[in-house]
Amino acid sequence: KSITKLQIIQSDKILPAMSTSCAICLESFETEGINKVIIPCCHVETSSTQFCFRCIEVLCQYHSSSSSSTSNQEELRGKCPRCNAYIRINTEQSTVQIAPPPPTPSGYCGMCRQHKELTHHNGRFCSVCAIGIANRLRYECDRCHRVQTIPHPMYRYQENERSFGAATWACHQRCGDYTHWRIVEADLEKVPVDDVPEGWEMQQREIEAVRRVRRAEIGRRESWIEKMRTRLICVAIITLAIHCYSRENLAVQLFVLPLIYIYYNINNRRRG
Repeated sequence: KSITKLQIIQSDKILPAMSTSCAICLESFETEGINKVIIPCCHVETSSTQFCFRCIEVLCQYHSSSSSSTSNQEELRGKCPRCNAYIRINTEQSTVQIAPPPPTPSGYCGMCRQHKELTHHNGRFCSVCAIGIANRLRYECDRCHRVQTIPHPMYRYQENERSFGAATWACHQRCGDYTHWRIVEADLEKVPVDDVPEGWEMQQREIEAVRRVRRAEIGRRESWIEKMRTRLICVAIITLAIHCYSRENLAVQLFVLPLIYIYYNINNRRRG
């Protein structure tokens, strides 16, 4: 009997009781008109989170009206409230199916005016301009040599740090035309490490930076060792001086005086 009871407890822990109500409207599936729906992307029969068809239908209607209008009212699209996968439903058959993700909108980017996939800022900008918008850097014009902030990673088109890039951007300073640009020296350190062009010799700069850090660490360690050595010498001199003066020997006391003088010199040099 004890083994049977233990097996029942373990079975209850592994297989929890199946939900008898919708997780959204909280209505029981035994109520008339509340039909449990199977979402194929992540459905588990014994899961404690179940949904009714009407709630999923309203969810897809809300998603479709907020994103884009659907001409075919028999098929609505949305996202699964459990795993966030794309789903579509058929109101006539009252079924839910896995739907492919919507196509990425394409068009002219509102920043660089190039025809690309518009994946950021509600379909207004391309992914490249999104990087420049998040990390606005300053660039120098090759004609008027004035500085302008450009919300686009123009450094990607430079062969090295000091050369002007091949791509053009509108100059709003004096030129009033599309000119070539290079990043100002003060903003070089703001370029993401994983986005630096290959010709910039970034690896060598990283090695130099690591070398400076290691030299500073080694210098601090050597300074600490030197301080500890000086302190040990001072302690030894003081101990010897106390021992010699306690013997009341004039010759020994005269011998200790230079040691005390050395101690003060070492201590003053360490403080300085």
